[in-house]
Amino acid sequence: MAVAGACCDTLAAVLKGPGEGAEPALFLDEDGALAIVVATLPTPGGLGFFDKTASYCPFCGAAQRIQDNQAQGVDS
Repeated sequence: MAVAGACCDTLAAVLKGPGEGAEPALFLDEDGALAIVVATLPTPGGLGFFDKTASYCPFCGAAQRIQDNQAQGVDS
């Protein structure tokens, strides 16, 4: 399996970021896995983000690398 986010030009372009002042909806998390923001919510400290690891590229459908514990079905 290839490095997460390296499957197609469209995803590579999206991962470069939405531009100054905007938050990305797709990003590589601290473990290098592709993550997608599925919800936002206001918190006392500002806007909060709820994200989930993506198993497949939303553009080309290629399988993405995920964390080892998620691949084994273990909650972190």
